[in-house]
Amino acid sequence: MTLKVQPIAELIELSVRPNKDGSSTDIQADAAKTGTLKRIGSLRYRKGARTEDDVQTEKAWLQAEKVWLIHRGGFSEAHLQGKGDAPGGPPEGRVRVRLESGDVIEVDEDDIEKANPPQFERAEDLASLRYLNEASALHTLRQRFASNLVHTYAGPQLLVVNPMQQLPIYAEKIIQLLKGCKQEDMPPHIFSMGQVLYRDMLSSRRDQSLLLLGKSGSGKTTNAQHVLHYLIAAAGSVGSVLSVEKLASVYTLLHAFGNSRTSLNVNASRFTQIFTLDFDQSGQIGSASVQALMFEKTRLVRRPEGEPTFSIFYQLLAGADSALRNELQLQTMSETNLFMVPPQKPDDKQRAAEAWALVLLAFDNLGFLSDEVKAILSVLAAIYHLGNAGAGKGPTNKAQFSKPAAAQRAAALLGTSVDELTKSCFSGGGNTSLSRATSLRVSGAMDRPSYHPSDANASAQECLEGFVVGLYSEVFNAVISLINRSLASSVRAITSITLVDCPGFQSPPGSASGRSVGATFDDLCHNYTHERMQAFFYDVSLATPQESYAEEGVELDFDVVTSSPGAMVNLLDKPPQQGLMRSSSSDLKNADKKGLLWLLDEEAVFPGASEDSLMERLMQEHGHTPVRKDSLLRKGSLGHTFVLNHNQGTTPVQYNAQGWLKACRIQCTHNTGHCRNNGAKSFNIAGFN
Repeated sequence: MTLKVQPIAELIELSVRPNKDGSSTDIQADAAKTGTLKRIGSLRYRKGARTEDDVQTEKAWLQAEKVWLIHRGGFSEAHLQGKGDAPGGPPEGRVRVRLESGDVIEVDEDDIEKANPPQFERAEDLASLRYLNEASALHTLRQRFASNLVHTYAGPQLLVVNPMQQLPIYAEKIIQLLKGCKQEDMPPHIFSMGQVLYRDMLSSRRDQSLLLLGKSGSGKTTNAQHVLHYLIAAAGSVGSVLSVEKLASVYTLLHAFGNSRTSLNVNASRFTQIFTLDFDQSGQIGSASVQALMFEKTRLVRRPEGEPTFSIFYQLLAGADSALRNELQLQTMSETNLFMVPPQKPDDKQRAAEAWALVLLAFDNLGFLSDEVKAILSVLAAIYHLGNAGAGKGPTNKAQFSKPAAAQRAAALLGTSVDELTKSCFSGGGNTSLSRATSLRVSGAMDRPSYHPSDANASAQECLEGFVVGLYSEVFNAVISLINRSLASSVRAITSITLVDCPGFQSPPGSASGRSVGATFDDLCHNYTHERMQAFFYDVSLATPQESYAEEGVELDFDVVTSSPGAMVNLLDKPPQQGLMRSSSSDLKNADKKGLLWLLDEEAVFPGASEDSLMERLMQEHGHTPVRKDSLLRKGSLGHTFVLNHNQGTTPVQYNAQGWLKACRIQCTHNTGHCRNNGAKSFNIAGFN
């Protein structure tokens, strides 16, 4: 009996690499001898004599005239039978093709694309395809995915298809194989991108960055962790300021405090994360830091139906032991809560409890002091009790807590009195309109008294929501601050590598067809971020090179890319020509168009404005009547809904503008300072200060 040992599908490219002509080179012996893939790239350029079988295979493929037939359902394999210029053939501009079923049909010439020879079936770089077109690119990705090859180069970029399962492709052995390699030495892999970043940083002594883009649930955050894991293992760190274990603890806390389950992802990031590694003169990691931008803090009080709030609350409620429950006064959780429902199913409770154990371990690994952990947990429990307390109007029409006992528990955990807590929560004193720091408005607009909604107009419920959102913002910022304290050092940084990980593109189920209620304002913000990033990618990777070729007179035989994300970006954020003004309907026709965010900003501070007036202005400035095929905006299926065709018109998303103006006016953090200034014990730690 003869046994043949061969690598599993997902690791085949560590043993066999494709050459530039589509043939293959066995690199197993070289890699085994050196323990690395260094200088393997040169082997791929060696050309051997073609065998008779190779010649016959190529000849048979050329005679078959294989093409892709593009149709509404995708693309299908076909064989060219005759063109319009052939005698007795179809009319000019038409071709005959034979499908795999044997049927011969006549189609437009524009509906077919050339197919590639079979040796390019699983090409590791789309740029290496003999015929580069959309159908061939998709076919290559599909063939690779079927072999568990989830990484594919597209020139200098890397495409990653979420395998939706665990694959054995992230082992330490693979890191050792890739250390010190150039890009041409390495197969497509997320670790390869980490090595490219590190090598370019060392050789150029310039800062590097990696931008991760994709739909929600596509695996961006997981791949960001893989890149950081590689850099830690490949570069090392001074004094173990950042280890693989520390990195896991950082992400445990970021996921717990900043992630939530959504309709698209069971563990969706609700903030934009910027993770920076600083390197010293020798190329070792000297320090690291995390920034959190555009945190979706209002999810705590307002979120899509059927979606939970942030994971940390469920983990605390399910995993706290009896001693901690007594300390946080969480003995009973049967009361109705405005902001969350404790886990009910046994499986949910078990998962949350297991996650809670990891959170406690992360606190310890990152050097959180016991008093700091206690303060964080006290504020979390206080938020839960405030959800039980509720809010309403008292006998004198004054805002108050509906359940004083629950408010008393919250006050005790915050280290203040019920009176002070009531004053902080319901009394005026903060500016409920957007500040200059968070507003798009031009200077001077906020100085007009008529543009400031009165605190008295806010309901007791809205005041409570704003106060709770402010509390959780303080907690989240404290956690980020304490994480950065753990990753800081006095080592002098020479260069850095930055990873930008935005929440995935949001397209709730049914929003494309208009069957859903609609995406939220936070979804719009995340999608706007993606459009901006796509515009940056377009400028760097497509527009700038084309301009350079034109200036130098370089003629290239390829289709010039004409579509760009610029039109959608302008629709969203194009600024006005002058200062803040609200024109009449007739003036709007002649006025320069303003982006949606600017219109929303103006409507949020204009007395008497509503979602109706917002929708009217939006459609007047950016809508087309009748709707054209290339229209980026159209009215939705419900009253306050509209549809934006994102991703250069390929991804329609229906938004529901109901409540957007109120969300823009929400009072978040101003009054929580009341508790801090009055010496509330939960705020008297380094992270909160």
